[in-house]
Amino acid sequence: MIKERKIRYYYIGAIISLFVAFMCRQVSLLLAGGDAQSLFISVIVITLRNIIHISLLVLWCVSLYNRIINKRVKIYVMLGGALLAYWVLARIIKNDFTVTNHETLGRYFWYSYYIPMILVPLIGVFIVNHIDKPYNYKSTLFQNLLCIPAVLLIGIVMSNDYHNLVFSFPEGIMMFEDVYNYETLYWVVLAWMISCGGYFVFMLIKKSRVPESQEMQSLPAVIFGLAVIFWFMFIFRLITCDLTTVNCSIIVLLVESAIQCNMLPSNNNYIEVLSTSTIAAQIVDNDYNKKIVSSTAMDLTIEQIKSAEKERIMVDDYLVNVKEIPGGYVIWQDDVSKINKLIDNLKDTKEQLSEENDLLTAELSVRERRARADEENKLYDEIAKEVSKQLKSVRAMINNIENGASNKNELMAKICVLGSYIKRRGNLLLLGKRDGDVNSQELEFSLRETLDNLKLLGAYTVLESKCEGEIKLKYLVGFYDLVESLIEYIMDNITAMMIRVNITQDSADMNIQIGLSRAVDNVVLESIKIKYLDISFENQDEDIIINATLKKEAVSL
Repeated sequence: MIKERKIRYYYIGAIISLFVAFMCRQVSLLLAGGDAQSLFISVIVITLRNIIHISLLVLWCVSLYNRIINKRVKIYVMLGGALLAYWVLARIIKNDFTVTNHETLGRYFWYSYYIPMILVPLIGVFIVNHIDKPYNYKSTLFQNLLCIPAVLLIGIVMSNDYHNLVFSFPEGIMMFEDVYNYETLYWVVLAWMISCGGYFVFMLIKKSRVPESQEMQSLPAVIFGLAVIFWFMFIFRLITCDLTTVNCSIIVLLVESAIQCNMLPSNNNYIEVLSTSTIAAQIVDNDYNKKIVSSTAMDLTIEQIKSAEKERIMVDDYLVNVKEIPGGYVIWQDDVSKINKLIDNLKDTKEQLSEENDLLTAELSVRERRARADEENKLYDEIAKEVSKQLKSVRAMINNIENGASNKNELMAKICVLGSYIKRRGNLLLLGKRDGDVNSQELEFSLRETLDNLKLLGAYTVLESKCEGEIKLKYLVGFYDLVESLIEYIMDNITAMMIRVNITQDSADMNIQIGLSRAVDNVVLESIKIKYLDISFENQDEDIIINATLKKEAVSL
C-alpha cells in the first residue's frame, strides 16, 4: 500500500509538471513579439519548460533502468529513452538556438525528428520479441535485418532537400515550417511507424500471462489507437500542438502502461510478492534487522543466522541457507521433512532387511548343515553297504571271542585286517564321488595299512609302489578290492604276500605274489572278479602269482 501511494504521488507530480510546462508554452506564445521585458520573460518560461521536459525524461529513464529485469530489454529501453531525449534536444535547438527557423540548420534538425520517430517503434519490436524468452536470447537474423529499411527511411527523410519525396514546399524551401505538403514517401514512413507500433502492442497483449482485467490489458491498445487518431488529425491540420512533446508523452505512456499492467516484466511489487509468497525466505540488513519476510519464513535468531553464514544448518526439518547481498543478507530455508522421513523409512527398512538377512542366513546355515548331514548319512549308508560282508564277518568273530573261542589271538588279528579294509574303504569313498579322481598314493596308503595288519597273522609282507598322479576312484577301489578279496579267501593259510603296484599317467597295473601253507584250488581264484580289471592267475602249488591291469574298454586315466 505504501509503495502504491508513492507511485501515485509520482504520477501526480509528473502530470503537474507537464501542466506547468504546457502553461509555460502558452505564456511564451502570448508574449511573442512583445517588448524586451516580454522577451526576457518568454526566455525564462521557455527555459523552465525545457528543463521540465528533460528532467522528467531523464528521471523516467533512470526509473526504467532500476525496474527492467532483462538485461537486453533494459538496453533497448535505455536506447529508446536516449532517442526521446535527443528528440527533445533537437526540438530545443531548432526552436531556441538557431538564428531563425528558416535557416538550413533548423530544417535539418526538423528532419532529424524522424530518427527517433523511425527507430523507437523498431526498438519496440525488439523489446516485445525478448519478452518470455530466455535470459541469453538474442535477436534473430530477420529481426536484425529490419534495421536496413529503418536506415533507408532515415536516409530518405534526411535527403529530402534533394528529391522532395517526403515533404514538398509550395512557397519555397525557406518557408519549410509554415507551408509544406506530405508526399508519397512520407506515407511510407508513417506506415512503418504504425506497423511497428501496432506489432508492439499486439504482441504485448498476445504474450501477456498476467491474470489482470481485460480493461487493464487493453490500456496499451487504447493509447496506441488514440495516438494514431492524433497523428492523422495533426497531418490533416485539424489540431496544432508541440508534436515532439505530445509524441514523447504518448511513447512514455505506452511503455509505462505496459509495465504497470505487468505486460512488460519489471521488478514492481517485489516486496508484496515475497511477503505473500509460499517461498520461505527473508532479507535482513547488515545488523540482521528484518526488512522483508515471507509468510512462511522461520523466526531465526541472530546466532542461528551467523552460524548459517559459515555453513548451512538444520533447524527442525528445515535446512537454513544464508547468502550475503549488497546491504545485508538473504536467508532461505529448504523443507527437507520429506527427505528426513525417507531417511527414517530407509533406516527402518535397513533394520528390517538386516533382521530378515540374519534369519535367511540362519535358515541357510540350517539347510546347509542338514544337507551336509544328509550327504554324510548317504555316504555312511553307502560305506556300510560296500563293506557289509566284512562287517558281518567282524561281528561273527567278535561273537566267537565273547563266547570264549580258543583262538582269540587269531580272531583278533583277522579283525584287524578286516578293520583296516573297512576303514580304508570308507576313507576312499569319502575322498570323492564314484566317478571322481583321487591321488593314486591313496592306494599305496591303503595297501600298506592292510599289509601291516596282515603281519599280525604271522605273514611276511612286502609292498613296492610307484603311484604318480591321479586315477579315477573306481579304478583305485578295484585294485584295492582285488587285494582284499584274495586275503579274505586265503587268510587262514597265508604265509607271505608281496605286492608291486605301478600307476602312472599312461598305465595302471598290479602284481601280487602270495605264499601259502597249503595249495588253493583254482576254482577259488577264478571266482574273484573285479569289474574294471583284467586278472590272470598262476597257481604253483603253494605259491600264487596274480597280475591285474585295467581293461581296454575302461575309461582312460
